[in-house]
Amino acid sequence: MGVVSRSLGRRGATRAIFMSTHTSPVAKALGDSSLLSPFSETISGKRRAACSPRSFATGDIVARRSTQKTTTTVDSRETKKFEQDAELWWRERDGPFGPLHSMNPTRCSFIKDECLEHFKRKKDDRKGSKPLSGLRIVDVGCGGGLLSESLSRLGADVVGLDAGKENVEAAKRRQKESQLEDDEEDKCGTKVKYICDTAEDLGEKEPNSFDVVCALEVIEHVTDPRVFASALRKLVKDDGLVFVSTISKSLRGVLGAIVFAERLAKMVPAGTHDANKFLHPSELAIVLERAGLKTNSMAGMEYNLITKQWKLTNDLGINYIASASVGTFDEKLPSAQVDVNDKRYQD
Repeated sequence: MGVVSRSLGRRGATRAIFMSTHTSPVAKALGDSSLLSPFSETISGKRRAACSPRSFATGDIVARRSTQKTTTTVDSRETKKFEQDAELWWRERDGPFGPLHSMNPTRCSFIKDECLEHFKRKKDDRKGSKPLSGLRIVDVGCGGGLLSESLSRLGADVVGLDAGKENVEAAKRRQKESQLEDDEEDKCGTKVKYICDTAEDLGEKEPNSFDVVCALEVIEHVTDPRVFASALRKLVKDDGLVFVSTISKSLRGVLGAIVFAERLAKMVPAGTHDANKFLHPSELAIVLERAGLKTNSMAGMEYNLITKQWKLTNDLGINYIASASVGTFDEKLPSAQVDVNDKRYQD
């Protein structure tokens, strides 16, 4: 699986576009040698793969993570953490979810651009105030509805899904306060339907029923990313798009998300993240493809401490977002290893 780049125009960033090849690992182009893959172990500075390419392709990695059949990937401890702060979801400046508020425009920009291109929207539709009109979107792990509300304002028919009851109630209260509860479409958007459920259960009830599936800053909080990715695949239509954003399993990812954001700057509560659940971009691409989702593009999301704003970049070393469409099941995927000799990622 190789990688090429595509310019993001005025944003000045580069987006990684994945293409299926087998001459080199995905990570050779994207890899961050600062930290190991969650599927590998360290032995005196050397790497020993916990699974071979063949075992990964045959699904043996699941047995290494859990010997029991997984019916839901919801981690009750993670859900409880976010429910404890449910009343604070919309405190944009001084609340625990402030970073998500500032990140939201950047995430929406990526989603909008990818949707316009994928669904081949006309130029007039692109320029309109509701460019996502006609698309049915599910926001998995919607929390207080930050992304759901924004996508609704862009014209989409949105379902906000979260396993935490308190989070869903907070989103509903916010919708009522912002007058998005009207049955008729108004200047703010359409009504968001909030549901307290899991991606796995909704996939059983409404399989292949969404044009777009979003799971932003969620996969690093579930118990099994492989099963979770399969649930996302079950929700999306065969011609739809899936968006996933998370934190890279790299030294910079750990330093940025945990050491700085949690412990030093206290931008988010301590204990919000578990470095063991972070995914290197190459690993995410493999996890998605094992679920039948082919990664189309990736972009890094960089935070400016001075302006306190985010922008899209070609640096996937900390926060990043990916889009994927339904693809073929590839039995020849490479192992999720990184290129330890790539000096670009040794800072």
